[in-house]
Amino acid sequence: MKELPEEMAMRTGNIRDSRPLVAFLYELMRAHLPVGTVAQIVETSRLSPRGVQEEIGFANGYLARYAQELAEQLGVSTETASETPRTEATRRL
Repeated sequence: MKELPEEMAMRTGNIRDSRPLVAFLYELMRAHLPVGTVAQIVETSRLSPRGVQEEIGFANGYLARYAQELAEQLGVSTETASETPRTEATRRL
């Protein structure tokens, strides 16, 4: 017997969320990248084991600037963004 979309939504959780970042990640994992790939990217991008966000240096400035613009469009704060030169403590991507 074929299940109706409403019944499937109720059975699978019928989740709702108004955050643009959640919608972006959902679409990315649903249609474009494997969940494991996204999980690895999140792991390399998150807080350090000390609980402090380390500064990350980007090799491609144009791509980094575009990533910053997209983050702003998704409502991610730019409070920690900087354009300081790379130091020894800077992680590199």
